[in-house]
Amino acid sequence: MVNFTDRELGNMEARIALLEKELGEVRKDTRKILSTLSEAQGGWKTLMMVSGFSATLGGFISSLFLYFPR
Repeated sequence: MVNFTDRELGNMEARIALLEKELGEVRKDTRKILSTLSEAQGGWKTLMMVSGFSATLGGFISSLFLYFPR
């Protein structure tokens, strides 16, 4: 069995505390990234709907001009 001194145990406890703190920060950052991505996903859907509607309207208007004499 390995015998640890108090200093080694203290050192390990400090390192574990630091790792727990950093893990908490990583979790917060991950939540922020997920929140930003979910907001951007709605924006992309809206952009695609507007561009699809614009393309359809533009195609319809250009097809009407084919029937008018010059």
